[in-house]
Amino acid sequence: VKKKNIIAQILPVSFAFHSHHIQPAEQGYCDYLRSFAYKRPDIPYLSSVTGTFIDNAEVFAADYFWDVCRKPILIKKAVEYNETRGSFFYLDCGPFGTMTNLIKQNLDPSSMSRTQALLSPFGKDVSTITKVAQDIKNK
Repeated sequence: VKKKNIIAQILPVSFAFHSHHIQPAEQGYCDYLRSFAYKRPDIPYLSSVTGTFIDNAEVFAADYFWDVCRKPILIKKAVEYNETRGSFFYLDCGPFGTMTNLIKQNLDPSSMSRTQALLSPFGKDVSTITKVAQDIKNK
């Protein structure tokens, strides 16, 4: 990967999600997800499955959440779509900050958007969250 100048990140997972290796879990996972009632999101939701905003409850069905596990993540498409609407502060709430790096890699160099991971495997989560909250409050 380095020889071909391809940016890559090793993820802390035991098998390849978004691949055929997860296929045997489909029936049980979708059956479980069908036990929930879904409603329209209260805040805009930019989907990395579709690369666009989701604004209705019908999309949040068991099949959608299965697609989150099984289909490719369209980070580039989602970031490009969102960036046509202005500059943003992307906040990564995941446990490893993986999305922060993926978003940074897909931002146009001229973008005024910023991104920040809240959590990391290195601790210091409380100080990071406090700093982000202060930055948001001061804007």
